[in-house]
Parts: sequence; structure tokens; C-alpha cells
Amino acid sequence: MPVLEAMASGVPVVCSNAASLPEVAGDAAFICEPRDVDALSAGIAPGLQDEAWRTQARVAGLANVQKFSWQRCAQDTMKAYLKV
Repeated sequence: MPVLEAMASGVPVVCSNAASLPEVAGDAAFICEPRDVDALSAGIAPGLQDEAWRTQARVAGLANVQKFSWQRCAQDTMKAYLKV
């Protein structure tokens, strides 16, 4: 949830490509290998130095979070339980 919480708050996101993070972040985050320090640094730098990148990341993040809701989560969980 931290990725979605950050996006919903208008915070640009840099995260790893591990587990479900890419699925949640979509195209709205800078995604890199979890142990690639150079790639992580390359993702953090624009967040600190590039206002245009921050603005684009904010807008993309706010749009991305619209795909998620607790209601949808509950409905999808119910569908999975009914399927089993």
C-alpha cells in the first residue's frame, strides 16, 4: 500500500520491480531492480532535481490510483472466494 498511498498524496514514486510493485505502480513510477544502487540513484535524482519530472510523476500517480479502491478489492476478493 505505500506505493498507492504515496501516489494518492501526490508524491512521485521510485520503487523496485519485486513482488507486486510493478503491477501496482504501473507506468506511474520509476521502477528498478531492488539491489541496483545506480538505477535507484537515477530514479531518485529527478525527484529531487527535475520539476517537470516531478509534475509528470505526480499527475501519472494520481491517475494510477484511480484504478484501485477498497470496494474493488472487496469485490475481487469475493469473486475469488466464490470461484474456489
